[in-house]
Amino acid sequence: MNTKPYFFCYSTSLQKYLFKTKGFTYICEAKNKNDDRTFWLYERNTELNNALTEYSDFFNK
Repeated sequence: MNTKPYFFCYSTSLQKYLFKTKGFTYICEAKNKNDDRTFWLYERNTELNNALTEYSDFFNK
């Protein structure tokens, strides 16, 4: 289990899955100052970890 308190999501497809399909809310949307990529910051918890596992299992078949 990942013990980091936050999850930085750089994938737009994963972000849509978490936000629209699973109903998670993100803390903020920002750009990485080093590479100008957009990310969404989520607070990590058991439910989020389960959703990340589901997403990974589905798309890595």
